[in-house]
Amino acid sequence: TFCGTPDYLAPEVIAATGHGKPVDWWALGVLLFEMLCGKAPFTGDEPLDTYHNITNQIVSFPWFFDAEARACISALLHKDPDARLGSLQSGDHRGARQVRHHAFFEPVDFVQLERRELAPPHPLPVIASKTDASNFDPDSDDEESDDEEEEEGEEMEEASLVQIGAAKAAEKQGTTVRSSLWDKWDTVSVDQT
Repeated sequence: TFCGTPDYLAPEVIAATGHGKPVDWWALGVLLFEMLCGKAPFTGDEPLDTYHNITNQIVSFPWFFDAEARACISALLHKDPDARLGSLQSGDHRGARQVRHHAFFEPVDFVQLERRELAPPHPLPVIASKTDASNFDPDSDDEESDDEEEEEGEEMEEASLVQIGAAKAAEKQGTTVRSSLWDKWDTVSVDQT
């Protein structure tokens, strides 16, 4: 049985083909994506949908990911564990050293980080007491009802169908349609061979 968050499972774990340290590099790729974007790179409505997406989809990046972030995350989310960043057999740069030498991590002084000498990039929150919850969104634990979620899902599905229909109609006329949603995302494919 699987235990944990489905979003972080590496393809080889899902396929039950055996796994080792490369699953940790995969999880780092998912974590970096989620920290930069606020959501996991491969999701689904049900765990089986998420597993399917992990094993079959190419990661899509929001427009605001820079080239180094895209390259690092793509290399960490390589479907082939032997070709994944951190697993490549290239001289002295293997494992964590290989990941640390990626251009994405160039600004990080790992010696200072290990010594805990780096200042946080943002101010630390002020906490008045053990029960102080003022740094949390007061609505963060309010859950939508199933009806609201279903309505929202139907609206998104209808909007997607309208966008697809408009794009097909425009294609027939030799024109293009730009969507604010489509402008924000693009897909970067990674050579998985």
